[in-house]
Amino acid sequence: MKNKIIFLLLWIAAGTVHVVIGQNIVTYTKESDYTNTKESNYTNRNSQVAVDEKNVQSFKIPYQKTTHIISPEPILYVDISSPYVSGDLPEKHIFRLKPNINTADPLHSINRDEDFTVTIVTETFITVYKLSFNDKNSLDQSTAYVLTIDPDKSIQLNNYKKMNHEDYDRLAYRAMSNKRKIFNVHAKENGMELWLNNVYVIGDLMLFDLGAKNHTNVQYDINDIDFKLMDKYSVSATVSQEIDIKPIYQFSKDVNSVIENKWHNYYIFRKFTYPSKKTLEIKMSESQISGRPISIQVDYNQILESKNLIN
Repeated sequence: MKNKIIFLLLWIAAGTVHVVIGQNIVTYTKESDYTNTKESNYTNRNSQVAVDEKNVQSFKIPYQKTTHIISPEPILYVDISSPYVSGDLPEKHIFRLKPNINTADPLHSINRDEDFTVTIVTETFITVYKLSFNDKNSLDQSTAYVLTIDPDKSIQLNNYKKMNHEDYDRLAYRAMSNKRKIFNVHAKENGMELWLNNVYVIGDLMLFDLGAKNHTNVQYDINDIDFKLMDKYSVSATVSQEIDIKPIYQFSKDVNSVIENKWHNYYIFRKFTYPSKKTLEIKMSESQISGRPISIQVDYNQILESKNLIN
């Protein structure tokens, strides 16, 4: 777990770098036109990303020094609204900027009382900063020399099809911070308990949050966890049809995992649907010959009530 957290903090994705100065790429809308934009950014890939004052983060920066902006993933594009502020990318995930101050030519210098915006685009989010300069006569110590982008405060771009393993880790970590919302999908058998904490949707992905508890002193060695679509009412085994559903990601490996007390894991699937006459069975099996299998059934109505993980 600690290694994944460290890796998450150092997460960097690949990308091509372009820097454009003086050309706006962000659509600004009036307050009255801004309707549920935060949610639609995640659910509609084709909708335009709109940024208004709610999304813009404001900071004061030094007037005569360099300011660095650090991104958790490589920067693809940067726009500076003022032609009198220069910027470059010394590294793929670091953008630095400095105001042009020319006392001999004030018409081509930026004034201390001017503010400007910096728009930073990566593969998965857009961040907009409104920057102003510190007051040289003020004792305020809040001047930022280094800004670190927080993706949770940025506008997401929904590149779910381009997601890699580290992106899935980020979704799992987000799910970890949420409380259990589903209490009617659980089973208890042979001293073992299995339950479904939550089901989430993220674009065309679905995330299942599973929990288990060993109520005995005998450790439970997981052999496998299967996800199958099964008929609710099968006349006989010969006419029953089972469909295996394979996750495209799971946070921790199931094989050789041991449950001594409590256990959690997270599974991501491509979106799937099934008719009401079927049910999704989630079955956990033990490695030993005299194993203690346990399973739960997820009704389709439960899938339809899935919450958006990013909202």
